[in-house]
Amino acid sequence: MNVTLADGRTLELPRLKFGVMGRPGSGKSTLISSMAMEGHPLLVFAVDPEEKLTPYFDRCGEIKRSVGQYGQPVLVGLSPKTGKPLMQVELFYDDEPKIPRAITMLLARLEQVRGEVEAGMWASFGLDSWTQLETFAIWRRQTGPMAVKDADAFGRAHGAAKDDLKPIVVARLMPLKCNVGIVFHTTEVMKEEGGVSFFGMKAIGTLSTELSALLPERYRATAEADGVTRRLWTRPDGRFDLCTLIDAPSPCRNDFKALWQNWIAKRAAAAAATEPVKEEPK
Repeated sequence: MNVTLADGRTLELPRLKFGVMGRPGSGKSTLISSMAMEGHPLLVFAVDPEEKLTPYFDRCGEIKRSVGQYGQPVLVGLSPKTGKPLMQVELFYDDEPKIPRAITMLLARLEQVRGEVEAGMWASFGLDSWTQLETFAIWRRQTGPMAVKDADAFGRAHGAAKDDLKPIVVARLMPLKCNVGIVFHTTEVMKEEGGVSFFGMKAIGTLSTELSALLPERYRATAEADGVTRRLWTRPDGRFDLCTLIDAPSPCRNDFKALWQNWIAKRAAAAAATEPVKEEPK
């Protein structure tokens, strides 16, 4: 993805892999949706209810509905400016807990995404949300043909679900040659030192710290008291496990473009400093 500076020069943005955590309604989906731009379509795998996906569809004009090859609802949002596809949201959910199939469908569909990205179909990918995906992964290990059946079925089901989920990030999402954003909820408490609580991305067992080690950018979304304004926090503050390697402003506007403000400014200044000085004609 390129950005054009005021002087006409072009900078190529590196690919970004990030997790965004926060309370319900804090703007996590809003950040993922902002990766959709004209000419840079976004693919989203959503496991939350369709009614929670308003931030995605608010950016679109017409919404075209169809059914994917695995039976998943597919919603294509068209640009209100050009009428071209701006994003594609695919819904994976279990409507019958005793016949879990959502995560199996999602994994099968995910096998195709790398090829689609490399073919230039998608500039960004979003997963919304990790919390609900874990619920479906646990259900699959508690009932149905993949259920764990022994004396410690509850604990083993959670352990098996954790083992099912980690490869999704390690082997499927991290290698994608596009931007990747994952929505997380926030842990109640990761640890306490000196009476200060420390919060991070909510995940099964040790996955919370393992996923933090994989995601180079970790943000926190917050909603202001007016119920409309959303902000992103990108740097550690002693309470939240945040990180930014691109020097994203903290706080900043809850928008993908806003994350790049400092990165672009630094490289624009460096490029200007290396330009040869033009001599005035004598």
